[in-house]
Amino acid sequence: MDFEIEKILSICISFLFVFNIFFFKKLTEEWIHPSVLINTLWSLYFIIPQIIILNHNINPISIIYVYFCVTIFSVSAMIFNWRNAYNFFRNNKSNDLFKSFNSKLLIKISILISSLSILFTAKLLINNGLDFFSESGLLIASGQLIAMKANEGFSYGFLGILSTTFTYSAAILCGIAYQKNSNKKIGLIMLLFGFAPAFFSVIAQSSKLSFLLSFLFFVSGALAVRMHSNNSNSFKFKSIVKIVVSILIAFPAIIFSFLSRGQFSNFDDIQVILDFLVYAMKSYSLGQVYAFSDFFSYYIGHSSQSEYIVETSTYGAYSFNSILNLFGYSKEFPPGKYEESLSLPYILETNIFTLFRDLITDFGLIGTAIFFTILGFCINFLFYKFLYHKNSVLLFLIFIGFFVFIGMSYLYSVFVARYMISVLLITFLILKINLFFFKFNKQFSVTK
Repeated sequence: MDFEIEKILSICISFLFVFNIFFFKKLTEEWIHPSVLINTLWSLYFIIPQIIILNHNINPISIIYVYFCVTIFSVSAMIFNWRNAYNFFRNNKSNDLFKSFNSKLLIKISILISSLSILFTAKLLINNGLDFFSESGLLIASGQLIAMKANEGFSYGFLGILSTTFTYSAAILCGIAYQKNSNKKIGLIMLLFGFAPAFFSVIAQSSKLSFLLSFLFFVSGALAVRMHSNNSNSFKFKSIVKIVVSILIAFPAIIFSFLSRGQFSNFDDIQVILDFLVYAMKSYSLGQVYAFSDFFSYYIGHSSQSEYIVETSTYGAYSFNSILNLFGYSKEFPPGKYEESLSLPYILETNIFTLFRDLITDFGLIGTAIFFTILGFCINFLFYKFLYHKNSVLLFLIFIGFFVFIGMSYLYSVFVARYMISVLLITFLILKINLFFFKFNKQFSVTK
């Protein structure tokens, strides 16, 4: 197939996700719905990289396969009567959970959790040898810390668990309080404390992943509250502006993290630095679907740029390692999870292959399709139940966990790491305690 024809075909196939978006929006009558959200995110994941990187193609069959999996995830939404469910949800006057998100206690706990996260992270980094006042500068010191992590010389321990759990729990709680509170001053405070731990990690240890996850947890909390407010279909240009401004504010810290990872100390040649930054940003943000496409081509016997190890009998380790750890099963992964990488010369290089390589490695092509069928039914069913039980903290957090799951599916399965379970558990306990005290003393618990 000619390069130009294959490129156009790949982009056209990617727009099938957009068709799904409007189809399931019409079916459910809501934008904030699992079947709409998963199609929205995967449309962006495929369309944006292909438009930016025009001189390389993605195997159209790999896009068709992902589209098939996302579609069979979504079709179970057709089983349920969403109009009745949303009408019940909107007219249900029992709304203590939503009202409790505006409590003084939740705001204070959010600030406390965020502050403790920074302290735990600082202590963890100091224990691993980071000198915040090093004569060589924080940029070099942070780069040396990254090298230590790459060589598996970094010790996490219990402090690492606390640091990670509190960072993402703070993002959820602050996202909830930010969206619920009409006081602009409190909203700004929640925005700052929601991202403060992630900013600290980005600068001190070049952890761009912390910022991305914090962003997803924060947005998921805000989305869940927005749905609770019966205002999920209203579009406000100010919301887009706030997101753009937040990214612009974070941009200098992200640039700093790239430079520290590259261990730059000489800034005389600006062009070299700019070339490095463009290469690094494309590698981190655009390369994953190209890498998956190359792996998929190899897996089905088509020509590929790299050769890949196809493991068997992994028992779900690549997708659900943290859950399997609870039952005593463990698997050692190389740094970055996979030994292979995809390199597009002078454009990008990555060893991240999206959630779909994880699932295909664990369950094969048919098994992955079955997984999405089961997952789609379970998520749509639980979301449907949530509309009839709007005070359920558990169902509220399942929605948040799902959003983060599909948000990170562009990179990998969030359940390969232990933090997802601990974050949702801690957040569940905090929201339960907050709801209890809100019901106990409604008169004095709401912010003005």
